[in-house]
Amino acid sequence: MKTRVKTTLVQIGIPLVVLFSAILLFRIGPFIGWHLVHGFHVEVGQVRLKVPLFYRVVGDSPKTSVKLARFPGFSKGGAISVAFADPNPEPLPPQSSTTGPKLEINVVVEFSETSERRFTLAGHSGVCTESSSVIEHRVFPRADYKLLLIQCEFEKGVEVSFMGSPDSAEEFYDIMQSAQIVGEKH
Repeated sequence: MKTRVKTTLVQIGIPLVVLFSAILLFRIGPFIGWHLVHGFHVEVGQVRLKVPLFYRVVGDSPKTSVKLARFPGFSKGGAISVAFADPNPEPLPPQSSTTGPKLEINVVVEFSETSERRFTLAGHSGVCTESSSVIEHRVFPRADYKLLLIQCEFEKGVEVSFMGSPDSAEEFYDIMQSAQIVGEKH
């Protein structure tokens, strides 16, 4: 009897452990890989930002803007965008008169302003406005999701925004607090 249980555990348990490990590695791999290549900081607009382990820079970022994405956890997730005014802006291409395809999803999002916070980002004074929402799913009413939007405007055209889980808001402010002017030591 013991050998049958042991054999069953080996035949089912080991493949399940390998499968779940592969899934976890596949999901978290890009975040760890980014840090192995780039470290734990990113420079944008003469400012150095800390990039925590569960965040990574996404997309090709020019020297004036950067986007950070958080690994989606059980209750945390979100994206941060930091943009500095471009000293040499390129002219926008002419707009097309045709409209592109539309995407319709089964959610309704309405934000309500909840609070305002004065904040300083690497010497740039500004104000952050927090707005919250509950995304109501039209098909599955119990699949509602709380969402927080933080929009910050600083001196000299610096804009920072966060959209994600309210549980990740303090992480956002910690990352912004970590900002320092390039070349400055703390």
